[in-house]
Amino acid sequence: MAVFLRMDKKTVASDLGFTVRRESVYTLSYQEGDRVLRFGLEVSGVPEYDFILFPDGPSSRAWQPPFDQERLSVEKKKEIIDRVVAAVKFMGQNPLLHKKGG
Repeated sequence: MAVFLRMDKKTVASDLGFTVRRESVYTLSYQEGDRVLRFGLEVSGVPEYDFILFPDGPSSRAWQPPFDQERLSVEKKKEIIDRVVAAVKFMGQNPLLHKKGG
């Protein structure tokens, strides 16, 4: 289980070596070393969720350049999504994960 430290109003860092940053109303980033993965967000419109997180959106299918040619395994993607959800909850927000075809 990760231990988090709030870096600023929009960023948390983990003792596992990653950071999660709410870049804007519509974007969240996950950074692990020099590698960055971005996720699309939308306002949920449902009281129990603060926003909808799109784990399979176009920007979250691969690392950002220059690492965009590296394969992101299903296992690694799941690990990242779990980490992002934990970090966001640490920030005091509750995301709703958008499911493929949902």
